[in-house]
Amino acid sequence: MGHRGSRNNRGIILHYKEEEAKRAQQVADRLACEAWVERLQQLGGPLQPSPSLRAAINGGFPFLRVECNACQQSAWVDLRNVRRPPATPLWKLEASLVCDPCRRHTRFPPRARIDMLCRHDGERGAPRHQDRD
Repeated sequence: MGHRGSRNNRGIILHYKEEEAKRAQQVADRLACEAWVERLQQLGGPLQPSPSLRAAINGGFPFLRVECNACQQSAWVDLRNVRRPPATPLWKLEASLVCDPCRRHTRFPPRARIDMLCRHDGERGAPRHQDRD
C-alpha cells in the first residue's frame, strides 16, 4: 500500500515540475521576443539572431508586422498560420514575404521588411529607427 502512495506522489511531483518548466520556457520566450522587438525598434536591427516561430507564439507574440519596401504598406502575419517548422527563425521568413499589390505589377516583386512582433493584429509600436545625419 505504501508503495502505491509513493508512486502517486512521484507523478504529482513530475507533473508539477513539467508545469513549472513550461511556465519558465514561456517567460524565457516572452523575454527573448521583447528583446528582439526592442533591438528592431531602437537600433533598426539586426534581424539575426531572432526567436523561432515556436518561441514567438509561446511567448505571446503571434503576429509579425511587416512593411513593403516599395509601397510602405504595413501588414500583420499570423504566425500560427505559417506553414514552416516551429524551429524556423523569424528572420528566415523575410525572403518569402511579398506585398500582393506590388507583386502583380512587376516581374521581380519587392520584398517586405520585418518591422516587429506584435501581441495582436493591428498593433502599432514605437516609430521605427531613423538614421542620424
